[in-house]
Amino acid sequence: MSSLVNHTFSLGESVHGKPDQQCPGLAVQNAALGTSCILGIIANTIILAFIFKNRRGGLTPDKILITNFAGVDLIACLISLPLHMRAINGSSGLADNGVCLARFFSMFTSFAVNIMTLAAISIDRYDAICRAPFREITLKKTVYHLVFIWLFAICTAAAGGSGHVLTAARSEHVCLTPGREIPSGALTGKSVMLAIVTLWIVPSLAIMFYRFYAIVKYVQEHSAHLRSVLGAVGVKREVKLTRICAAMVITYLGCWVMFAVMVALRNVFSSLTVHCTYLWSHSLAYSSFTVVPFEYMILDKRLLAYVKQKFARRFRKIS
Repeated sequence: MSSLVNHTFSLGESVHGKPDQQCPGLAVQNAALGTSCILGIIANTIILAFIFKNRRGGLTPDKILITNFAGVDLIACLISLPLHMRAINGSSGLADNGVCLARFFSMFTSFAVNIMTLAAISIDRYDAICRAPFREITLKKTVYHLVFIWLFAICTAAAGGSGHVLTAARSEHVCLTPGREIPSGALTGKSVMLAIVTLWIVPSLAIMFYRFYAIVKYVQEHSAHLRSVLGAVGVKREVKLTRICAAMVITYLGCWVMFAVMVALRNVFSSLTVHCTYLWSHSLAYSSFTVVPFEYMILDKRLLAYVKQKFARRFRKIS
């Protein structure tokens, strides 16, 4: 047991041929990531099953967007998160370049799709409340938007990872460790990646904050009109769903903001403390694929009731 607790994270060989320093607590991080992976698969599967079960009620733009969000999170838990666990448990040698590349592309694509889906959800919420009862966002438009989001995310992941690919092609280390000098090509690739990330994340965040602010202002100024158009029950339902979506956005960004800070710091400093903090922030970012779905399950009482009903039926069968 003591050997498990004292297990450390070997960071491979430094440029001078000496073993790199080590990050302590890998066992704890593995346990947290493994738990997050299992719970994420369960939560996202439940959300998808709930939406599929209630498909007879008709598909709406918000259902399609939530389905896409849960689907991306499920893919991340099945593919990207295990790759991350494999990467942090590897030797960070040249043999691990393939794992690090696969982790980057899967994580970058999942993150890009999720952020842009959250932006699309904010637009849908604005459309449902501020333009009621005549909505401009149709089911067909939503599907077209999702196709664009996926294609754009894949293309930007390929462009953003070009530096990593070139680094691997030159037989240089893709996974960075303390004491290992960052190749000039990799630094150029990181600059390209940051520029590409800025290309879609800034507009997405601007859309989210503007739309949710506009919704709050519209509800405050036109509450009587909304009740006359949607009815008291309809207004309550749409506002509640909007609050849930806003909470999802805040939680998701909260999980990723530390990782963004540590990426910038790691590119400047190569100390053991910065690198280990970067690894933990990276793992925290991955927890968003689990935490946000669970948040949605708890806040949406219909979904929570569905889960309780399933457990009650299983319990009766067992007893």
